[in-house]
Amino acid sequence: MFELMTDTKMVAPEAKEAIEVEGSDELALLYNWLEALLVRFEVSNMLYSKFEMEQIVKSPKGFRLKATIQGEKFDPQRHSQKTGIKAVTYHEMKIDMKPKRVIVKFLLDI
Repeated sequence: MFELMTDTKMVAPEAKEAIEVEGSDELALLYNWLEALLVRFEVSNMLYSKFEMEQIVKSPKGFRLKATIQGEKFDPQRHSQKTGIKAVTYHEMKIDMKPKRVIVKFLLDI
């Protein structure tokens, strides 16, 4: 998602933050993860380039994801502006779980 916004190779992992999201199922968890990241960009003007998934836990209420994200404040002098993202959508969202990998597909409203 952030690669659509800017060249993430230019985003230094200066600030390290913990993030936790929940979802009633895997699709809701993916949606809430992307939405939480987009909200952080909109509210705090933060771009992220490193993501470490620490834990995904299934509970009676659904799923909980804990992660560490790293990035820095958007700087128009250093970060090119590519595509603006308005929102995350559920449209055609898919999660394909394979034995040694997971493929996620989602569309963003731009």
